[in-house]
Amino acid sequence: MHALEHKISESPVRRFVTLLPFQQNPAAIWNASDIAVVPSEEPEPFGLVAVEAMSASKPVVAAAHGGLVEIVVPAVTGELFEPRNESQLAEVLTRLVLDPQRRAELGRAGRARYQAAFTEERFAAEVCDLIACIISPDSKCQNMGSPT
Repeated sequence: MHALEHKISESPVRRFVTLLPFQQNPAAIWNASDIAVVPSEEPEPFGLVAVEAMSASKPVVAAAHGGLVEIVVPAVTGELFEPRNESQLAEVLTRLVLDPQRRAELGRAGRARYQAAFTEERFAAEVCDLIACIISPDSKCQNMGSPT
């Protein structure tokens, strides 16, 4: 993290970049943001930041590994880039910064994906379905766990 902070402080974009610690209630942060960037160097099992961003209708630019590849749909809800590939990340961000209409499209699609796949209600329904399949397996249970 210190290396990243140093690079940012030496960069001409330093006045546009803010690194924040964990936020208990990130809604205000998302309201002030245009793009969510999830440049994880190591694979994340889930990718809560990406889901939070989609719930706020923000396009997600994320490293293409771990759970992020199951959350972000390239060219639909955001973009994926090769982990640790700074030039690819810069290219994707430049395109989105220069195209507010595209950001809005990706954000709307992300919000729709969030509502279809990642709400608490959806999670609760899937857990109930899983329990029902364990108790009484039938043909409805064959597609359990399939990505949305």
